Amino acid sequence: MKVVLLFIGLSILFQGCSKDDLSSEAKLFRVYGDGQLQSEYLYNSNGLLSTQTSYFAGRKSGEVICYYDAGNKLVKKETTLDFSSSTTSPQWSYSYTEYSYSADGRISEEKTYLRQNNIYVLVSKTRPVYDANGRLVSKTLLTPADVPARLTKYQYSSGNISVQEEYQYNGAIPELQRKMSYDDFDTKINPYKDLGASVPPYSINRNNVLKITATDYINNPGTPMTSVNNSIYNEYTRNGLPLKVTENGASFVYEYK
Repeated sequence: MKVVLLFIGLSILFQGCSKDDLSSEAKLFRVYGDGQLQSEYLYNSNGLLSTQTSYFAGRKSGEVICYYDAGNKLVKKETTLDFSSSTTSPQWSYSYTEYSYSADGRISEEKTYLRQNNIYVLVSKTRPVYDANGRLVSKTLLTPADVPARLTKYQYSSGNISVQEEYQYNGAIPELQRKMSYDDFDTKINPYKDLGASVPPYSINRNNVLKITATDYINNPGTPMTSVNNSIYNEYTRNGLPLKVTENGASFVYEYK
């Protein structure tokens, strides 16, 4: 179970032109946080994300490589992550996820393998559930033996995920641990939508989140703790892609190409 919970942490992680005359086909290239490069995105000849590279304190801290089949479906994702907090002594983890599809073309299962002692070992499975409109409404994380470990539920409003609830199983019973309420959105384009390395809600939402209310049910049982994160989008391209955003005092700049 410790291995599964470690990979949950890894999964949460994986989530230029600044002119106004960008075309609607412009793609996210780089994101800077307070002047430092944080992430870079490269694409294949079909315009699909091939590599996402993350940076911390001026050095590479992670990489996601995406692979697609002839029909442009994501079939494999390789992840390399430095899970240390050191700027000089990285501790790398290596994993990959394989995707299976049902007849309707939707992902039916994800299997994730983590490298341990130079051997890749199956550490988790994820099975999604969709509603009648094809929207993702829940995902269950299971152990290799198909024992449920975690459950994520999603609610929608105006084409965006408005509520995300995280549960951990206590035996056969899922217990709520964290709730994210996406309270407000702009009307512009979310540059992370449909990126192979992104995770919900950002891989699904069509607009950018302006306010997030997070409720923690774990650290102080019986008295949930709530925090609020506000984002202010200061500038957009002519076609509605964000260029500058401020989040709780931190500034981010987006570049496209």
